[in-house]
Amino acid sequence: MVDAQTVAAALLTLLIAGNPVVAGPLPPANTGHFYVSSFESDDVVVYDNSGNVLRHFSDPELEGPRGIVIGPDGQILVAAQKSDAIVVFDADEGHIATYTHPQLDGPTGLALGPGGVLYACSYENHRIVAFGPDGEMLRSFTTGGLRNPTCIVVNGGSILVAGAAQPWIFRFDADGTPRSPITVDGLMSPAGMAMDHGMLYVTDERTDRILILDRDGTVEGEMAHRNLHGPRGIALDDRGHLFVSSYYRHVILEFDRSGGHVRTIGGGTLGFPDGVAFSAMRRGDVDDDGHVDLLDFGRVITQFGDCPSAPTACPSDVNRSGSVDLSDLFMLLANWD
Repeated sequence: MVDAQTVAAALLTLLIAGNPVVAGPLPPANTGHFYVSSFESDDVVVYDNSGNVLRHFSDPELEGPRGIVIGPDGQILVAAQKSDAIVVFDADEGHIATYTHPQLDGPTGLALGPGGVLYACSYENHRIVAFGPDGEMLRSFTTGGLRNPTCIVVNGGSILVAGAAQPWIFRFDADGTPRSPITVDGLMSPAGMAMDHGMLYVTDERTDRILILDRDGTVEGEMAHRNLHGPRGIALDDRGHLFVSSYYRHVILEFDRSGGHVRTIGGGTLGFPDGVAFSAMRRGDVDDDGHVDLLDFGRVITQFGDCPSAPTACPSDVNRSGSVDLSDLFMLLANWD
């Protein structure tokens, strides 16, 4: 049997020699491991993209962690509701900064906008507070009727915000100018939002559902499961699968594009999970260790053929085609360290 190193050397020789082996335009980066805030234990639990617990991290200023977002440079920003702060970690999960301001009172949901502007829901004083990339408070804004905001998404030049026990989604321009809200039939207590391809996914904590809305707020579908009790944070991976925190079951649920339950994920120090966010993984980094090297190449070689169906993605299917083949090897080589 030919070993992976021999195959790698042969393919690299072909590439260097100028043979017509061309990797096409690379798709967007893979989603890698994901982060979940654990409200009870005041930390963040890290899972790999197969749902295995990797580690957890925290800081003395991280009290009551809620929403999480990942910046383009890999920074991890976490809302600390009990300490009235945004706690910032670098890509290695070390604490590097804390954002505070008198207007930030019990932060919950977070979202990043153009220019690296961070928008934070300020639960206790019913406002949105915007911070610049350096942590400077830029502005705060609200509108009549917004109470106890819990979740927020930025969609182009629009900001969508929802509050606890309210059937509306409030809309603002990027500068905080309010627009007409969206009324959603059947929505009782929104706790998390995520947007994908023009569809808005909203967790309803009171009815234990995920609602799927179009741009006008019309309900196009819903998801539910017996383990989905108090759904809060929600995030999507690069396959369009949804990962939702089940606050009162202390687990994360994964759903596929059609709304089917894929698996339930737990473990670690997870207690009353809230925010969920994915990091970006380099194309070809099959083992999600930050490098594209012979270890990844060997895994692709040994997994040639059709990907297993459920419950996880097939890590060696680098280009997400449904099978592991030469195109995955070429894409891996295009990202080689």
